[in-house]
Amino acid sequence: MMIEPDWFKYATFDEHGTVNGIKPDAPDEIKKEYEEYVQRVKNGEKP
Repeated sequence: MMIEPDWFKYATFDEHGTVNGIKPDAPDEIKKEYEEYVQRVKNGEKP
């Protein structure tokens, strides 16, 4: 079972269902968590 991160409920998706960002009205803490996730992915780490 995969557990969704807290930021997932604020995620935005493209036409293919891929996460492509976060909603502008997300709390600052959630935005920070999402940005940390993006950096980990860019660095080749597993999410």
